[in-house]
Amino acid sequence: MVAARLDLTLNELLVVAESLVRDRTLSGSEIAGIVGLGAPAVTAILARLEERDLVHRDPDPHDARRQVVAASPEARAVLHRPLHDHDTRHLLDGLSASAADGVLVAVGRAADNGLRQVQRDRDRWADEQVRRSRLDAPRSRPRRIGPAPG
Repeated sequence: MVAARLDLTLNELLVVAESLVRDRTLSGSEIAGIVGLGAPAVTAILARLEERDLVHRDPDPHDARRQVVAASPEARAVLHRPLHDHDTRHLLDGLSASAADGVLVAVGRAADNGLRQVQRDRDRWADEQVRRSRLDAPRSRPRRIGPAPG
């Protein structure tokens, strides 16, 4: 199982996977909803993930009493290889059906998010190529130098 190979608990894997697939930070209450645990357990999970540089916590810009969590670039690197290199037939061995469903949902979201990002990057690149070709295109009429006829 991927979590065991990465020395993560299932809940830690779910938190990192969910934080990777979202385009925004997560609040503690959102993480509690993902893993189905209370605030003290979520705090412990986040502390362990932060120690391993898989997430970072920052003050919430809208509420100084709260913190928000985001996956680190290291998390993407750490999770990318096992999820792509592992024989998928054995990816979820040893998990209960409900835990496997949770992992599959998170992985599916990650794949969808990755595809959307690739499409956005491709569209941005194509738009930039069109813009550059318009800037580099020769003008159809020569410019007139001197006073206007009249």
